[in-house]
Amino acid sequence: SPHGVENRAKIRVAALNLLKNNAQGLEDALEVLRAASPDVVWFAEYTPAWQEVLRAGLPEMPFRIERPDVSSFGAALYSRYPFRTAAMVSGGDHWIPFGRAVVETPHGPVGVLGVHAPPPQLNALGVAERDLSLATVAARLTDLPRRRIVLGDFNATPWNHAFRAMRRDAGLSLGSTRWWLPTWPDPQPALLRIPIDHVLVSGDLRVIEARLGATIQSDHRPLLATIQVGE
Repeated sequence: SPHGVENRAKIRVAALNLLKNNAQGLEDALEVLRAASPDVVWFAEYTPAWQEVLRAGLPEMPFRIERPDVSSFGAALYSRYPFRTAAMVSGGDHWIPFGRAVVETPHGPVGVLGVHAPPPQLNALGVAERDLSLATVAARLTDLPRRRIVLGDFNATPWNHAFRAMRRDAGLSLGSTRWWLPTWPDPQPALLRIPIDHVLVSGDLRVIEARLGATIQSDHRPLLATIQVGE
Protein backbone atom coordinates (compact mmCIF):
# COMPACT_ATOMS: atom_id res chain seq x y z
CA SER A 1 0.00 0.00 0.00
CA PRO A 2 1.16 3.60 -0.49
CA HIS A 3 0.93 3.99 3.28
CA GLY A 4 3.40 1.12 3.75
CA VAL A 5 5.87 2.80 1.41
CA GLU A 6 5.63 6.02 3.43
CA ASN A 7 6.72 4.18 6.55
CA ARG A 8 9.76 2.62 4.94
CA ALA A 9 13.17 3.55 6.28
CA LYS A 10 14.81 6.32 4.27
CA ILE A 11 18.12 8.17 4.19
CA ARG A 12 18.35 11.61 2.60
CA VAL A 13 21.66 12.66 1.07
CA ALA A 14 23.08 15.66 -0.76
CA ALA A 15 26.18 16.28 -2.87
CA LEU A 16 27.36 19.85 -3.36
CA ASN A 17 30.33 21.15 -5.31
CA LEU A 18 30.58 24.53 -3.59
CA LEU A 19 33.08 26.25 -5.95
CA LYS A 20 36.11 27.32 -3.98
CA ASN A 21 35.96 31.10 -4.54
CA ASN A 22 32.16 31.33 -4.27
CA ALA A 23 31.58 34.09 -1.73
CA GLN A 24 28.08 34.89 -3.06
CA GLY A 25 26.48 31.48 -2.52
CA LEU A 26 27.07 30.88 1.19
CA GLU A 27 23.51 31.69 2.29
CA ASP A 28 22.04 29.96 -0.79
CA ALA A 29 23.80 26.70 0.09
CA LEU A 30 22.53 26.82 3.66
CA GLU A 31 19.00 27.48 2.40
CA VAL A 32 19.11 24.47 0.05
CA LEU A 33 20.38 22.22 2.85
CA ARG A 34 17.92 23.43 5.46
CA ALA A 35 15.02 22.87 3.05
CA ALA A 36 16.22 19.38 2.02
CA SER A 37 17.17 18.39 5.59
CA PRO A 38 19.65 15.67 4.51
CA ASP A 39 21.12 13.06 6.83
CA VAL A 40 24.48 12.97 5.04
CA VAL A 41 26.14 15.63 2.85
CA TRP A 42 29.29 15.45 0.75
CA PHE A 43 30.99 18.76 -0.05
CA ALA A 44 33.56 19.23 -2.82
CA GLU A 45 35.69 22.41 -3.12
CA TYR A 46 35.38 22.87 0.67
CA THR A 47 37.55 25.83 1.66
CA PRO A 48 38.27 27.35 5.10
CA ALA A 49 35.71 30.08 4.28
CA TRP A 50 33.05 27.49 3.47
CA GLN A 51 34.00 25.50 6.57
CA GLU A 52 33.31 28.48 8.81
CA VAL A 53 29.85 29.10 7.32
CA LEU A 54 28.71 25.47 7.08
CA ARG A 55 29.87 24.45 10.56
CA ALA A 56 28.01 27.37 12.11
CA GLY A 57 24.98 26.99 9.84
CA LEU A 58 24.44 23.22 10.21
CA PRO A 59 24.59 22.46 13.96
CA GLU A 60 22.23 19.51 13.39
CA MET A 61 25.08 17.76 11.52
CA PRO A 62 27.78 17.57 14.19
CA PHE A 63 29.57 14.50 12.81
CA ARG A 64 32.15 15.56 10.23
CA ILE A 65 35.33 14.61 8.46
CA GLU A 66 36.93 17.62 6.87
CA ARG A 67 39.90 18.55 4.79
CA PRO A 68 39.41 22.24 3.99
CA ASP A 69 41.77 23.56 1.32
CA VAL A 70 42.05 26.68 -0.81
CA SER A 71 42.59 24.45 -3.87
CA SER A 72 39.68 22.81 -5.70
CA PHE A 73 40.25 19.64 -3.67
CA GLY A 74 39.13 20.55 -0.20
CA ALA A 75 36.37 18.18 0.91
CA ALA A 76 34.07 17.32 3.80
CA LEU A 77 31.47 14.75 4.81
CA TYR A 78 28.79 15.92 7.26
CA SER A 79 26.34 13.60 9.00
CA ARG A 80 23.34 13.86 11.30
CA TYR A 81 24.29 10.42 12.68
CA PRO A 82 27.53 9.32 14.38
CA PHE A 83 30.38 7.73 12.47
CA ARG A 84 31.58 4.30 13.50
CA THR A 85 34.71 4.95 11.45
CA ALA A 86 35.59 7.95 9.28
CA ALA A 87 38.66 9.07 7.36
CA MET A 88 39.82 10.93 4.30
CA VAL A 89 41.42 8.42 1.94
CA SER A 90 43.32 8.82 -1.32
CA GLY A 91 41.13 9.08 -4.40
CA GLY A 92 43.81 7.93 -6.83
CA ASP A 93 46.41 10.55 -5.97
CA HIS A 94 47.52 12.12 -2.69
CA TRP A 95 45.86 15.47 -3.54
CA ILE A 96 42.46 13.86 -4.23
CA PRO A 97 40.66 13.16 -0.94
CA PHE A 98 37.66 10.83 -0.86
CA GLY A 99 35.64 10.78 2.38
CA ARG A 100 35.03 7.28 3.68
CA ALA A 101 32.80 6.52 6.65
CA VAL A 102 30.54 3.99 8.30
CA VAL A 103 27.48 5.95 9.40
CA GLU A 104 25.39 4.61 12.29
CA THR A 105 21.92 5.31 10.89
CA PRO A 106 18.73 4.39 12.77
CA HIS A 107 18.40 1.62 10.15
CA GLY A 108 21.82 0.12 10.85
CA PRO A 109 25.34 0.88 9.64
CA VAL A 110 25.75 2.27 6.12
CA GLY A 111 29.05 2.72 4.28
CA VAL A 112 29.49 6.11 2.61
CA LEU A 113 32.13 7.18 0.09
CA GLY A 114 32.26 10.83 -0.98
CA VAL A 115 33.97 11.31 -4.33
CA HIS A 116 35.50 14.24 -6.21
CA ALA A 117 37.34 12.98 -9.29
CA PRO A 118 39.61 15.49 -11.06
CA PRO A 119 38.18 17.25 -14.13
CA PRO A 120 39.26 15.66 -17.44
CA GLN A 121 40.17 19.17 -18.79
CA LEU A 122 39.86 17.83 -22.33
CA ASN A 123 43.46 16.63 -22.45
CA ALA A 124 44.91 13.14 -22.23
CA LEU A 125 46.59 13.65 -18.85
CA GLY A 126 43.41 15.06 -17.31
CA VAL A 127 41.31 12.20 -18.68
CA ALA A 128 43.83 9.64 -17.36
CA GLU A 129 43.79 11.25 -13.88
CA ARG A 130 40.00 11.27 -13.80
CA ASP A 131 39.81 7.64 -15.00
CA LEU A 132 42.40 6.52 -12.41
CA SER A 133 40.42 8.25 -9.67
CA LEU A 134 37.19 6.51 -10.70
CA ALA A 135 39.04 3.19 -10.89
CA THR A 136 39.98 3.47 -7.18
CA VAL A 137 36.34 3.59 -6.04
CA ALA A 138 35.83 -0.19 -5.90
CA ALA A 139 38.92 -0.68 -3.69
CA ARG A 140 37.80 2.12 -1.33
CA LEU A 141 34.54 0.26 -0.71
CA THR A 142 36.12 -2.94 0.59
CA ASP A 143 35.36 -3.61 4.27
CA LEU A 144 32.40 -1.23 4.26
CA PRO A 145 28.98 -2.64 5.20
CA ARG A 146 26.97 -4.24 2.39
CA ARG A 147 24.75 -1.14 2.31
CA ARG A 148 26.82 1.51 0.53
CA ILE A 149 26.28 5.02 -0.79
CA VAL A 150 28.79 6.58 -3.21
CA LEU A 151 28.11 10.23 -3.99
CA GLY A 152 29.71 13.38 -5.29
CA ASP A 153 31.28 15.03 -8.31
CA PHE A 154 32.52 12.23 -10.57
CA ASN A 155 33.44 14.61 -13.40
CA ALA A 156 31.97 11.96 -15.70
CA THR A 157 28.58 11.43 -17.32
CA PRO A 158 26.67 8.17 -16.74
CA TRP A 159 27.54 6.96 -20.26
CA ASN A 160 31.28 7.62 -19.85
CA HIS A 161 33.33 4.43 -20.27
CA ALA A 162 35.38 4.86 -17.06
CA PHE A 163 32.24 5.67 -15.07
CA ARG A 164 30.45 2.58 -16.33
CA ALA A 165 33.49 0.41 -15.55
CA MET A 166 33.63 1.91 -12.04
CA ARG A 167 29.95 1.22 -11.43
CA ARG A 168 30.33 -2.38 -12.64
CA ASP A 169 33.53 -3.09 -10.65
CA ALA A 170 32.11 -1.53 -7.50
CA GLY A 171 28.72 -3.27 -7.85
CA LEU A 172 26.78 -0.02 -7.74
CA SER A 173 23.21 0.58 -8.98
CA LEU A 174 22.15 3.21 -11.51
CA GLY A 175 21.08 5.34 -8.56
CA SER A 176 20.36 8.97 -9.46
CA THR A 177 21.51 8.38 -13.06
CA ARG A 178 18.07 6.86 -13.77
CA TRP A 179 16.88 10.49 -14.03
CA TRP A 180 18.19 13.28 -16.24
CA LEU A 181 19.84 15.59 -13.70
CA PRO A 182 22.23 17.94 -15.49
CA THR A 183 24.31 19.51 -12.71
CA TRP A 184 27.04 21.32 -14.66
CA PRO A 185 27.82 24.00 -15.74
CA ASP A 186 25.47 26.31 -13.85
CA PRO A 187 24.26 29.02 -14.69
CA GLN A 188 23.80 27.60 -18.20
CA PRO A 189 20.21 26.54 -18.96
CA ALA A 190 19.42 22.86 -18.34
CA LEU A 191 19.62 22.03 -22.05
CA LEU A 192 23.28 23.07 -22.10
CA ARG A 193 24.27 21.24 -18.91
CA ILE A 194 25.41 17.64 -18.38
CA PRO A 195 25.03 15.24 -15.42
CA ILE A 196 28.40 14.73 -13.67
CA ASP A 197 27.28 14.62 -10.01
CA HIS A 198 25.71 11.34 -8.95
CA VAL A 199 24.38 9.26 -6.02
CA LEU A 200 24.95 5.50 -6.41
CA VAL A 201 24.07 2.70 -3.99
CA SER A 202 24.47 -1.03 -3.36
CA GLY A 203 23.10 -3.71 -1.05
CA ASP A 204 19.37 -3.35 -0.38
CA LEU A 205 19.48 0.43 -0.81
CA ARG A 206 17.52 2.08 -3.61
CA VAL A 207 17.48 5.69 -4.79
CA ILE A 208 13.74 6.39 -4.96
CA GLU A 209 13.97 10.11 -5.67
CA ALA A 210 16.68 12.44 -6.96
CA ARG A 211 16.50 16.08 -7.96
CA LEU A 212 18.53 19.22 -8.47
CA GLY A 213 18.55 21.87 -5.77
CA ALA A 214 18.29 25.60 -6.47
CA THR A 215 21.43 27.38 -7.62
CA ILE A 216 24.07 28.14 -4.97
CA GLN A 217 26.08 30.44 -7.32
CA SER A 218 28.50 27.55 -7.96
CA ASP A 219 29.20 26.06 -11.39
CA HIS A 220 27.40 22.92 -10.10
CA ARG A 221 23.78 22.53 -9.04
CA PRO A 222 23.28 20.67 -5.73
CA LEU A 223 22.13 17.05 -6.12
CA LEU A 224 19.59 15.80 -3.57
CA ALA A 225 18.46 12.18 -3.24
CA THR A 226 16.24 10.01 -1.07
CA ILE A 227 17.37 6.43 -0.52
CA GLN A 228 15.09 3.65 0.62
CA VAL A 229 16.57 1.12 3.05
CA GLY A 230 15.42 -2.48 2.70
CA GLU A 231 13.37 -4.15 -0.03
